[in-house]
Amino acid sequence: MANLSIRGLDDRALAALKRRAAQEESSVNTLVVRLIEQGLGLRRAKPSLIRYDDLDALAGTWREQDVSVFVRATAPFALQKHSPKSWPSRSSSPKMLPACPALYSMASGVNVAQNAEQRGRALELAVGAELLQQPGQVYFWRERIDEVDFVYQYRDALYAVEVKSGRKKSSKGLTAFCAQVPQALRVIVSPENFDRFSEHPRQFLERVGMR
Repeated sequence: MANLSIRGLDDRALAALKRRAAQEESSVNTLVVRLIEQGLGLRRAKPSLIRYDDLDALAGTWREQDVSVFVRATAPFALQKHSPKSWPSRSSSPKMLPACPALYSMASGVNVAQNAEQRGRALELAVGAELLQQPGQVYFWRERIDEVDFVYQYRDALYAVEVKSGRKKSSKGLTAFCAQVPQALRVIVSPENFDRFSEHPRQFLERVGMR
Protein backbone atom coordinates (compact mmCIF):
# COMPACT_ATOMS: atom_id res chain seq x y z
CA MET A 1 0.00 0.00 0.00
CA ALA A 2 1.33 3.42 -0.97
CA ASN A 3 1.47 6.46 1.33
CA LEU A 4 0.37 9.96 0.35
CA SER A 5 0.92 13.26 2.22
CA ILE A 6 -1.58 16.08 1.67
CA ARG A 7 -0.32 19.68 1.93
CA GLY A 8 -2.25 22.92 2.03
CA LEU A 9 -5.41 21.45 3.55
CA ASP A 10 -7.76 24.16 4.81
CA ASP A 11 -8.43 24.13 8.57
CA ARG A 12 -12.18 24.03 7.96
CA ALA A 13 -11.80 21.02 5.67
CA LEU A 14 -9.71 19.21 8.29
CA ALA A 15 -12.27 19.97 11.00
CA ALA A 16 -15.04 18.68 8.74
CA LEU A 17 -13.10 15.48 8.09
CA LYS A 18 -12.61 14.92 11.82
CA ARG A 19 -16.31 15.46 12.49
CA ARG A 20 -17.29 13.07 9.71
CA ALA A 21 -14.83 10.43 10.93
CA ALA A 22 -16.18 10.70 14.48
CA GLN A 23 -19.75 10.31 13.24
CA GLU A 24 -18.81 7.20 11.29
CA GLU A 25 -16.62 5.86 14.13
CA SER A 26 -13.58 5.57 11.85
CA SER A 27 -10.15 7.18 11.61
CA VAL A 28 -9.54 10.27 9.48
CA ASN A 29 -7.12 8.26 7.34
CA THR A 30 -9.75 5.56 6.63
CA LEU A 31 -12.30 8.21 5.77
CA VAL A 32 -9.95 10.07 3.39
CA VAL A 33 -8.98 6.85 1.59
CA ARG A 34 -12.62 5.94 1.11
CA LEU A 35 -13.57 9.41 -0.15
CA ILE A 36 -10.69 9.38 -2.66
CA GLU A 37 -11.64 5.93 -3.93
CA GLN A 38 -15.30 6.95 -4.25
CA GLY A 39 -14.33 10.16 -6.06
CA LEU A 40 -12.26 8.17 -8.56
CA GLY A 41 -15.02 5.66 -9.09
CA LEU A 42 -13.04 2.83 -7.49
CA ARG A 43 -15.60 2.23 -4.74
CA ARG A 44 -19.34 2.67 -4.61
CA ALA A 45 -20.66 5.15 -2.09
CA LYS A 46 -22.91 3.79 0.61
CA PRO A 47 -26.55 4.49 -0.20
CA SER A 48 -27.91 7.30 1.95
CA LEU A 49 -31.19 7.10 3.80
CA ILE A 50 -34.15 8.58 1.95
CA ARG A 51 -36.50 10.64 4.05
CA TYR A 52 -40.19 10.81 3.20
CA ASP A 53 -42.15 13.53 4.96
CA ASP A 54 -44.92 14.32 2.49
CA LEU A 55 -48.34 12.98 3.48
CA ASP A 56 -50.29 15.67 1.62
CA ALA A 57 -51.86 13.10 -0.70
CA LEU A 58 -53.56 11.50 2.31
CA ALA A 59 -55.03 14.73 3.70
CA GLY A 60 -58.79 14.48 4.06
CA THR A 61 -58.97 10.86 2.91
CA TRP A 62 -58.77 9.03 6.25
CA ARG A 63 -61.81 7.57 7.91
CA GLU A 64 -62.27 7.65 11.67
CA GLN A 65 -61.15 4.03 11.82
CA ASP A 66 -57.94 4.90 9.93
CA VAL A 67 -57.16 7.69 12.37
CA SER A 68 -57.75 5.38 15.34
CA VAL A 69 -55.36 2.76 13.94
CA PHE A 70 -52.73 5.43 13.19
CA VAL A 71 -52.94 6.90 16.71
CA ARG A 72 -52.59 3.49 18.35
CA ALA A 73 -49.60 2.69 16.16
CA THR A 74 -47.73 5.95 16.82
CA ALA A 75 -48.71 7.03 20.33
CA PRO A 76 -45.93 6.81 22.96
CA PHE A 77 -46.17 4.06 25.55
CA ALA A 78 -45.29 4.72 29.20
CA LEU A 79 -43.14 1.94 30.68
CA GLN A 80 -43.33 1.60 34.44
CA LYS A 81 -40.29 0.75 36.54
CA HIS A 82 -40.09 -2.93 37.41
CA SER A 83 -40.46 -3.80 41.06
CA PRO A 84 -39.79 -7.20 42.64
CA LYS A 85 -42.98 -6.65 44.62
CA SER A 86 -46.34 -7.81 43.31
CA TRP A 87 -47.26 -4.29 42.17
CA PRO A 88 -45.37 -1.99 39.76
CA SER A 89 -43.17 0.73 41.19
CA ARG A 90 -44.47 4.27 40.78
CA SER A 91 -41.72 6.05 42.71
CA SER A 92 -40.03 7.21 39.49
CA SER A 93 -41.20 8.73 36.25
CA PRO A 94 -42.21 6.29 33.50
CA LYS A 95 -39.93 5.67 30.52
CA MET A 96 -41.64 6.95 27.36
CA LEU A 97 -41.35 4.61 24.41
CA PRO A 98 -42.80 5.49 20.97
CA ALA A 99 -44.69 2.57 19.46
CA CYS A 100 -43.30 3.54 16.05
CA PRO A 101 -39.46 3.86 16.13
CA ALA A 102 -39.47 5.55 12.71
CA LEU A 103 -40.94 8.66 14.35
CA TYR A 104 -37.75 9.04 16.37
CA SER A 105 -35.64 9.05 13.20
CA MET A 106 -37.89 11.68 11.66
CA ALA A 107 -37.89 13.89 14.76
CA SER A 108 -34.16 13.64 15.51
CA GLY A 109 -33.24 15.70 12.45
CA VAL A 110 -29.97 13.81 11.91
CA ASN A 111 -28.77 10.95 9.76
CA VAL A 112 -29.27 8.22 12.36
CA ALA A 113 -27.08 5.73 10.50
CA GLN A 114 -24.04 8.03 10.80
CA ASN A 115 -24.46 9.02 14.45
CA ALA A 116 -23.48 6.38 17.02
CA GLU A 117 -25.59 7.81 19.85
CA GLN A 118 -28.68 8.23 17.69
CA ARG A 119 -28.16 4.82 16.10
CA GLY A 120 -28.02 3.20 19.52
CA ARG A 121 -31.20 4.95 20.62
CA ALA A 122 -32.99 3.88 17.43
CA LEU A 123 -32.02 0.24 18.05
CA GLU A 124 -33.22 0.45 21.64
CA LEU A 125 -36.59 1.79 20.47
CA ALA A 126 -36.88 -0.94 17.84
CA VAL A 127 -36.27 -3.63 20.48
CA GLY A 128 -38.84 -2.02 22.78
CA ALA A 129 -41.43 -1.87 19.99
CA GLU A 130 -40.96 -5.58 19.32
CA LEU A 131 -41.36 -6.44 23.01
CA LEU A 132 -44.54 -4.37 23.27
CA GLN A 133 -46.12 -6.52 20.57
CA GLN A 134 -45.56 -9.69 22.62
CA PRO A 135 -47.94 -11.07 25.25
CA GLY A 136 -46.83 -10.23 28.76
CA GLN A 137 -45.57 -7.07 30.44
CA VAL A 138 -42.68 -4.75 29.58
CA TYR A 139 -40.94 -2.58 32.17
CA PHE A 140 -37.66 -0.72 32.61
CA TRP A 141 -35.41 -0.72 35.66
CA ARG A 142 -33.11 1.88 37.18
CA GLU A 143 -31.40 2.24 40.56
CA ARG A 144 -29.12 5.26 40.88
CA ILE A 145 -26.59 4.89 38.04
CA ASP A 146 -27.50 1.27 37.22
CA GLU A 147 -30.08 0.67 34.50
CA VAL A 148 -31.59 -2.11 32.41
CA ASP A 149 -33.19 -1.08 29.11
CA PHE A 150 -36.14 -3.48 29.33
CA VAL A 151 -37.53 -6.03 31.73
CA TYR A 152 -39.90 -8.43 29.98
CA GLN A 153 -42.17 -10.75 31.93
CA TYR A 154 -44.19 -13.53 30.34
CA ARG A 155 -45.91 -15.99 32.66
CA ASP A 156 -43.20 -17.27 35.04
CA ALA A 157 -40.27 -16.15 32.88
CA LEU A 158 -38.50 -12.85 33.54
CA TYR A 159 -35.89 -11.40 31.17
CA ALA A 160 -33.50 -8.49 31.71
CA VAL A 161 -32.89 -7.17 28.19
CA GLU A 162 -29.91 -4.92 27.45
CA VAL A 163 -29.46 -3.32 24.01
CA LYS A 164 -25.86 -3.00 22.77
CA SER A 165 -25.20 -1.07 19.58
CA GLY A 166 -21.45 -0.52 19.53
CA ARG A 167 -21.58 2.32 22.04
CA LYS A 168 -19.41 1.99 25.15
CA LYS A 169 -22.04 0.73 27.51
CA SER A 170 -21.42 -1.09 30.77
CA SER A 171 -23.25 -4.27 31.77
CA LYS A 172 -23.27 -3.23 35.44
CA GLY A 173 -27.01 -2.63 35.22
CA LEU A 174 -27.68 -6.27 34.28
CA THR A 175 -25.46 -7.47 37.13
CA ALA A 176 -27.15 -5.19 39.66
CA PHE A 177 -30.67 -6.13 38.56
CA CYS A 178 -29.96 -9.87 38.57
CA ALA A 179 -28.48 -9.55 42.05
CA GLN A 180 -31.85 -8.21 43.21
CA VAL A 181 -33.91 -10.58 41.06
CA PRO A 182 -31.92 -13.86 40.85
CA GLN A 183 -34.51 -15.64 38.69
CA ALA A 184 -34.10 -13.10 35.87
CA LEU A 185 -32.45 -14.28 32.66
CA ARG A 186 -29.95 -11.96 30.97
CA VAL A 187 -30.37 -11.16 27.29
CA ILE A 188 -28.24 -8.87 25.13
CA VAL A 189 -29.63 -7.66 21.79
CA SER A 190 -27.18 -6.14 19.31
CA PRO A 191 -27.20 -5.19 15.61
CA GLU A 192 -25.65 -8.59 14.90
CA ASN A 193 -28.54 -10.59 16.37
CA PHE A 194 -31.45 -8.13 16.01
CA ASP A 195 -32.79 -9.87 12.88
CA ARG A 196 -33.09 -13.15 14.78
CA PHE A 197 -34.68 -11.36 17.72
CA SER A 198 -37.16 -9.53 15.50
CA GLU A 199 -38.19 -12.70 13.66
CA HIS A 200 -39.33 -14.55 16.80
CA PRO A 201 -38.79 -12.37 19.91
CA ARG A 202 -40.05 -14.80 22.56
CA GLN A 203 -38.27 -17.78 21.05
CA PHE A 204 -35.09 -15.71 20.86
CA LEU A 205 -35.35 -14.77 24.54
CA GLU A 206 -35.97 -18.38 25.55
CA ARG A 207 -32.98 -19.53 23.49
CA VAL A 208 -30.33 -17.00 24.54
CA GLY A 209 -31.47 -16.02 28.06
CA MET A 210 -28.90 -17.00 30.66
CA ARG A 211 -28.22 -16.44 34.36
